[in-house]
This record gives sequence, C-alpha cells and structure tokens, in this order.
Amino acid sequence: MCKKRFLALFLAILMLCLTACTDTGTDTPSVGNSNSVQGTETVSSDQNGVGIPEVSDGETSESGSETVSTDGMTEAGSTDSGINSDQPTQPSGTTGDNPPDTPTNSETPSNPDTSTDNGNTSSEQTPTSDSNSSDGDSSNDENTSSEPSSNPGSGSTPSNPPAVEPARYGKTWLGNQTNGAQMVKVYEEIVAGAEKMSASISLSGGISESEISKIWTCYRDDYPEHFWLANNYSYSIVNKKIVSVSPNYTMNATQKASAQAAMEAQITALLNGLSTSMSQYDLEKAIHDRLILHTTYTNVDFCHTAYGALVNGKAVCDGYSRAFQLLCRRMGLDVLIVRGKSNNPTTGVPEGHAWNLIKIDGNYYHIDVTWGDAGEPTADYIHYGWFNVPTAQIQKDHIIETEGYDIPNCTATAQNYYRKNNAYLSTLTVDGLVAATKKVGTKTFICKVYVENPGDFNAWIDANIDTLADRYGLNGYSFTMTTAGNELQYQFN
Repeated sequence: MCKKRFLALFLAILMLCLTACTDTGTDTPSVGNSNSVQGTETVSSDQNGVGIPEVSDGETSESGSETVSTDGMTEAGSTDSGINSDQPTQPSGTTGDNPPDTPTNSETPSNPDTSTDNGNTSSEQTPTSDSNSSDGDSSNDENTSSEPSSNPGSGSTPSNPPAVEPARYGKTWLGNQTNGAQMVKVYEEIVAGAEKMSASISLSGGISESEISKIWTCYRDDYPEHFWLANNYSYSIVNKKIVSVSPNYTMNATQKASAQAAMEAQITALLNGLSTSMSQYDLEKAIHDRLILHTTYTNVDFCHTAYGALVNGKAVCDGYSRAFQLLCRRMGLDVLIVRGKSNNPTTGVPEGHAWNLIKIDGNYYHIDVTWGDAGEPTADYIHYGWFNVPTAQIQKDHIIETEGYDIPNCTATAQNYYRKNNAYLSTLTVDGLVAATKKVGTKTFICKVYVENPGDFNAWIDANIDTLADRYGLNGYSFTMTTAGNELQYQFN
C-alpha cells in the first residue's frame, strides 16, 4: 500500500515538473529588415563605435565615416589611450575627504590630450636659469600700487565678476566666413552635445569636411573648460556632407561632474581677491603670475588641459595656455589660443608650441605663460620677456601657424611689461642697466631688462661687472644672473 502511494506521489510530481518546463520557454523575437523601405537610412556602429549611415536599396548617395585626430601639441613620450573610465585626481591644495568617486593618484586617467598636430611633435622646454639664487623682487613693476599679490590669499572672492564673458573668438570668426551662419549653428550644436557628452551629435543642414575641421578647431580653442574631450573625433558623411560628429571622451558623466566641481573650486581660489575694477593689465599680470607659481611644467596625465594645470598643477604648453585663457575669461579678458612652433632655448630647434593672444585696453598682444615659467618655485624668477609683445617680437623665437582661424597682427607695445616699467633697452649699456635697477635694502641691487640687440650676455657682463659694482657703490659683492631669450635678470649683494 505504501509503495502504491509513493509511486502515485512520484508520478504526480513528475507531471508537474514536465508541465513547468514546457511553460518557461523563451521566444526569440524576429529581427526586422533595416533595408526593407527604399530610401530609409539606418545607423550602425563600426569598431570604434562611430555611427555610419547605411543607405538602403535605391539610395544613390555616398556614405562613410572618418576619424580625425586634432587639437593639442604633442609632447615627447605622450600617448593617447582614448577613453579611460578612471577618475581624475583631486585638486591640489584641497583638504578633507575625497569627493564621491574620486580615486587616489594611482587611478588617474591617461592623458586625454596627446596627439600630433599637423605632423609636428613637441618636446618644448621652458626657459632655464643659470642660477638658483633669488633676486629678491617678484616683479620690478613701477606701477604696482593696485596690483594684488601673486599668491592668492584668504580674502574674499572677486567682488564684481563680469556678468557676461567676452565673445568666443573662434565663433565670431566662423560667423564672418562663407556659410558662416550654418557653421556657427553647427558649432553651437557641437558645444551643446559635448557638454552633455553625447555619443553622436547630429548636425543640422550638413557641412563639408573642410568646414568641420575649422568648426572643431574653433570650438576646441574657444572652450578650455571642456577638458573631458580626447584629441580625436569621428564624423559621418552622406552626399559628401557631414551629418553627425562623434567626439571621444576621457571620462564618464559622473567623473566629469566631480572633475568640474574640483576645477571650479580651484578657479575660485586662484582668482581670490581679484576684481574687474582693477586695470586689465593688473588683472592679466596677477593671473599670469599666480598660474605660473601654481603650475609645474610636466608631461603627465591631463597636462594638455586646463584641468591639468588648475587642478593637478601640472601642464605643458597648451595646458598653461588653456588655463590662462579660462582664468582671464572669467575676469572679462578676451584671450585666444595661438598655435605654432617655438625655438627650443637649449637646442634652437623649432618644436610644436601653443601660447595666447590677449586684448588689453583695445589692443591684442602675444603672451607666452609657459615661457614665463622658468621652473623656479618663487616669483623672483618669473620671466616677462614674452609678456604682451607685438607680432614682430614674438616671431624672433616663435613661428605662428594659423590653423582653423586667422589671428590679429599685433602692433601695440604700450602694455608690454618691460616698456611699461622703463626697462626696455635697445643695447646693453652700463647707464641703461643702472637706470633700470631697483635697490632693495642697503646692499641689494636688482635689475630686470629686455634688450632688443643683446649680443652675448655673458661676455658683456664679464667685461663690465666691476664697473656695474662701482656704480652701485659696492666694494665686495656676490652676483647672480639669469637670461631667457632677450631678457636679462641679475642681482648684486
């Protein structure tokens, strides 16, 4: 009897199991034919995730995609590893716990801004000093009564920041070109899409391949705050027109938000105490000096971005240039990026480089913040030989290569650092150096000059050092000197 009951129970359980198995099968949905309707485009993705229009039967248009590498000066030893999901490092100088999703320094993403620019590779160097001695003076300015300290203090934030930043130079330039209205529209679509980190940005109306190159360059050089983009981007073509562009990003949206907050905090700190009631020159010089003291010339992750210079305190030429542009724009100053080459001060060989143009009191000037950073840790050795110089002067050791947009020819000299401080000499003379010298204390004499035709600085100083000491009334002395291009700085003690 027990055996019969057990057998009946076993058969009942078996039937239930079989019924359950037959009811849990998964249907496989049928896949529609993407080319079933004549003239309809569908978008697929290639190995790089780039949207490529696929034209259905009956369509006669051309289609394809291109991947373009652009933007940024390539430094020796740099690599572009594309998108990296690691979080950027925390801002230097911050305290307390790391913000959410902020990793340790070992988790820093690889450099997002390393590429070739027109085939030119840069291993640029900043000017170097032949002495580690301090000359005891951070600026030698004669007009410094309203100028803030080079080091931001603990005072208030800028008292009256501009409500509207200056117009974007590249965007304005695009608007003045043939098909300018359409190019500006596409520019704005790219800006909006990149801000949202869109994988593919649709472009209304379509533009040519030559136009997308100009638009992308103008956008990238207008927006130093968009530091989360890699160098390369892709675009899709239909009927020989660009219909979409796909940027490459170096972080995800969460990381971007955290990194933006970190950069904004650093911007606030570096602009602390500055005010738009100051003269444009004083604002510019304060930002120039603070950025130099804050940043070390180093080829590391994010060194080609404003983020690298501002948050990590490490950058190369285009990182310095983008950070300077961003800080100046926040204070209402019109600044743009200049690309080209500069003569390596050690080898004399031209190498890829980037610097800035700035508009001060209605006139544009060249300014090279990177070359202002001689690498010393104090303001005493900031170099001003490339601070607000005309085109003819910058071309002595820089080669301007306009890419994407034209830049103004700079002819003004009124806001040049050395001319403004009566320390611009045509040739080396004892009288000229003594006139430009500043006495600090009882026995320290500091001289900073720009010499248009310097000859051999070392040979001239060797021949005239005792004469200079006599003119300063020194019987015994110590002497330190540094040179950079046409600039001479020395100190007698």
